[in-house]
Amino acid sequence: SLALGMKVKWRGVNSLDAIAKQINEKDFIVSTDARRKERFWARYQDGHRLNEPQVGKASEIEKMGVKVFNEGDYFPDPISLAKIALTQISIDQPIYVRKPDAYPLPANVKFREFTSIDLVTAIAMEKEIYGKAGWSAAQFKEEFAKAPKDAYYLAAEMNGKLIAYAGIFYVADVADVHTITVAAEHRRKGIGRELLKRLIDWARTKKAEAIMLEVRVGNEEALPLYTQNGFTEISRRENYYGPGLTAIIMRKEL
Repeated sequence: SLALGMKVKWRGVNSLDAIAKQINEKDFIVSTDARRKERFWARYQDGHRLNEPQVGKASEIEKMGVKVFNEGDYFPDPISLAKIALTQISIDQPIYVRKPDAYPLPANVKFREFTSIDLVTAIAMEKEIYGKAGWSAAQFKEEFAKAPKDAYYLAAEMNGKLIAYAGIFYVADVADVHTITVAAEHRRKGIGRELLKRLIDWARTKKAEAIMLEVRVGNEEALPLYTQNGFTEISRRENYYGPGLTAIIMRKEL
């Protein structure tokens, strides 16, 4: 966009290709940080890229059994960039390799109100996902006891098994999201997004003026979900989730 605005000719270059130009190996992979604990990567043989750039976890890339060069080992230097810009492999459109975050909900996911029968499974999920930062059984029961008058808890199940749950509490014209928890194997399927939507809808029925929530700094899965749904950061609390674990306090006006 800068080049177009300045009416300057431009040539797009894939940074993975620029790094690969500097590596003298027969068969290798170039990998760079894609955030969310993922890597951009492509495989090369004899200096030629074998596949379109992709996104994957580092553990999956390592299983290919090919030597991997990560950023930090090499960088796309100006000479490599210029050489590629003069070849046929330069590009004229952005390359989008990450899949969209919003997926259609699986057809067999059922949303319903959270019940006392779900407590045992939910407490086990808390320990597995959050460790020491998770709610204890006593905390969970105390918060759940506020429903349905001042709190709302809902669950998502698949084939009769609890796979996600969420809760929100209302007091003094403000609703506070207590939790949105999705089992690791069921994330990025739109379940968390649907749970959040239903919490927001409930807060509106209570005529809340705003919704508050806390999210851990570095939680790259949850932060985009909240910002895309109108939440903005208003402050931070150090050591909120434990020593060195800071919480971002977010708010959405209704």
